[in-house]
Amino acid sequence: MAHTIATAQVLQQQLAEIGVNARIFNTDPPAFATYTAWGHTGADIVVNSLVWSSLASSIRPAISPGNDANKPNYDNPVITDLLNTATVTVDAAERARLYGEIQRILQDELPYIGTMHMGMNRIEAAGVGGVVYFPNNNWDFSQTYMVKQDG
Repeated sequence: MAHTIATAQVLQQQLAEIGVNARIFNTDPPAFATYTAWGHTGADIVVNSLVWSSLASSIRPAISPGNDANKPNYDNPVITDLLNTATVTVDAAERARLYGEIQRILQDELPYIGTMHMGMNRIEAAGVGGVVYFPNNNWDFSQTYMVKQDG
């Protein structure tokens, strides 16, 4: 992932400017997954890409204890309880309140520092239809069709 390497290099340079020497350990995805798995805390800083979307539940893997996507080994039982409650709460206002409380706690505890946000772009040819776009930037092409163009 070229963007994570570039991000690490920028972070390394900026840290050097304030007197912090950082070494970049670039590896393949399986070695990275092993080195940063839950319970492994050998890295001081991890540059990683996470898929967080407008779906509130998309944060769960990154902050749930025992999950390998949770690179800082963040474990807060209050957050876990709030996530579990919010997931099954039908009332939209109450669910929003619960996720808001999660955000407030995460803002105070700051297990992650976001360094960038990537946007996803899409281009479609005229007459293409049936593509389903999800808030997490995934797509479903199973019902895609092309309308015959006159010409």
